[in-house]
Amino acid sequence: MMYAIYLPDGRIHQCNKHYAGEDELEAYEKLLNENGEKFVKRQMAGFLPAEHFFVDVNAEEIIERPAMPIEISKPIIQAGSNEDAAIFTGIPAGCLLTVMAANEVIQSIQMGNQDTELELFIPIPCIYRVMFDKWPYRQFVANIEAIA
Repeated sequence: MMYAIYLPDGRIHQCNKHYAGEDELEAYEKLLNENGEKFVKRQMAGFLPAEHFFVDVNAEEIIERPAMPIEISKPIIQAGSNEDAAIFTGIPAGCLLTVMAANEVIQSIQMGNQDTELELFIPIPCIYRVMFDKWPYRQFVANIEAIA
């Protein structure tokens, strides 16, 4: 039996597999309840990756996290141009935006509740990783190459 232990917002923070008899499973569930852990159980062969699933706390069901409906105008732009930008549309309002280059965070900002589009101008040639995070969506990641 697979147990998905989750937080109040439905984030799965731990998955456990138990290959035990009914008595042992009941004892394990009792222990989880005594410790105040919320969980759902499912008979399945493997685990659920938390980056793709969460628990609907009202229905107490495991469901797939939705993909963000973001679209990008183009993945390659001219570096240093004030006219050539990668335009992101369909961004869920209130996302956390993180831009990285060479494995370092260049910028991380919380977008506003009205911000659903982004024009990204890049001054220096490099490949930039642009990430959007917002619960319960799966993280959106895109590489934008700025060429000389």
